[in-house]
Amino acid sequence: MLYGGKRVSDEASITMIKLHRHSFLGKRNSVIYVPSDRAITKSIIRNGYWEKEEVRHLSEKALQAHRKVSLIDLGAHAGLISLQILNLVPGISKAVLVEPVPLHAKCVNLNLIPFKSKIELCNIALAKEAGIREGFTDVANRGNFTLEHTAAANKYESIRVETIGARKFSQSLSSLEGDLILKSDLQGLDAEVLDEFDSEVWERTIACVIEVWSLPAVNKETVESLVKKLQLHFSVWEIHLMDFESRMKVSPDELSSRWTDSSGRYTNLFLTKY
Repeated sequence: MLYGGKRVSDEASITMIKLHRHSFLGKRNSVIYVPSDRAITKSIIRNGYWEKEEVRHLSEKALQAHRKVSLIDLGAHAGLISLQILNLVPGISKAVLVEPVPLHAKCVNLNLIPFKSKIELCNIALAKEAGIREGFTDVANRGNFTLEHTAAANKYESIRVETIGARKFSQSLSSLEGDLILKSDLQGLDAEVLDEFDSEVWERTIACVIEVWSLPAVNKETVESLVKKLQLHFSVWEIHLMDFESRMKVSPDELSSRWTDSSGRYTNLFLTKY
């Protein structure tokens, strides 16, 4: 069986993967850089892509837009989702990526060299307030970095990171051109952060994907506040089914209930303006 890629080198905790075939990640023989782990690395080697449903959703809506589009990638990890969207939608005006872990940010810079002129990388964490926080990275799946200690895996690395207030960050997005597409993967802090965003961001966003993780620490009032805001701007609501390949429609009330049931379940929420 010909896999999607092959591990070609491991240096300083970064794995380099050469693609065996053309894919969303790049052309055949392109090299992808990822923090060495047993989850994302293995998936890319086997499949040659990463989170294709998220990528397809945002790319399709960007291609259907009638004006310029900018991308916002919150919790960018190695920049793989942004890389795939930029490959599929060459007309993206600018991509803003937020990734607080220095090793991950290094991979972002390496992977997005072809799009260097379009990239703004913010090596900082998003939170309700600015400051210094302790963060946790799952050593088995380095895509899982969180400021929420109850979301941390049993084996993790702890680092101190600088945070920027979510409202201040959202206000800085006013300089982006045209419509917006947004991906949020903040490992338990998505509701807390996104509820702080200015309404202008949601008015301009035509599609987004938000991780929904029903941790006990998730605040019910914050989720309900965010859902009410999202209802004003998005007409199509869908979540991933258990296979993470197909989706089902969900009502805002159902989504709120799911997000706050403290079950520990997680899924992705796909929102579309029209």
